Amino acid sequence: MAENVLPGHLVNLSDLDWENTGLRETTFAENECLMLHTSLSNLFSSELREIINKSWKEVELKIAKIYEKIPGLSVGFHADGTYFNSEAPWFNTEAREQRIRENSHNIKLIGQTLIPESALFREMGIAQATIGMCTDHSTYPGAIQVSHAGEGGVIDMAVFTSQAALVLLDKAIRKVPDNFYDPMAHDSLKNAVSPTQVNMARLRHIRPHLAVIIGDALSTKK
Repeated sequence: MAENVLPGHLVNLSDLDWENTGLRETTFAENECLMLHTSLSNLFSSELREIINKSWKEVELKIAKIYEKIPGLSVGFHADGTYFNSEAPWFNTEAREQRIRENSHNIKLIGQTLIPESALFREMGIAQATIGMCTDHSTYPGAIQVSHAGEGGVIDMAVFTSQAALVLLDKAIRKVPDNFYDPMAHDSLKNAVSPTQVNMARLRHIRPHLAVIIGDALSTKK
């Protein structure tokens, strides 16, 4: 979604935008028995993102080897950027993507795979970072027509960009300290639920595993 983000590039995502069509379940909140109001600000952990940024230079040459004989892919890394989560299953028209570019700050990628996952991670107090993979150049003039399957399609390109992302993730994960703590994420659940907005008996009946998690969160509240 940005002219300088080319197929093969990786993006260390710093923000998320999405369309809310109601077609996907996006929350662990349960009608009549559990209300959650979770902050999604600073969704991607700044400390985890910094570790990823520092790891890039150590793996850049290894990723270049993965792409060496693959036409259409170039090595590149972007230290920040917004991902726009589009509703599946279609690729978008030129007009729609232009509107998204004009209305989303620092947009780098568009895809269909971070909502509801990222919101659910935050609801459950899981710190996260996301490496986005560019598999095509969208609807820019001169770009190869986007296709899902077939030679040079998104599935083909994802095989190699996934390998590159895994190399970067492997390096970064080894740098995460044992005592890593992200208060925005790790305290989010206990700050999102109130005892007055939980019907624990009903929650235990319909979502027993979730009831255990919510019970633990409530027990830590003073």
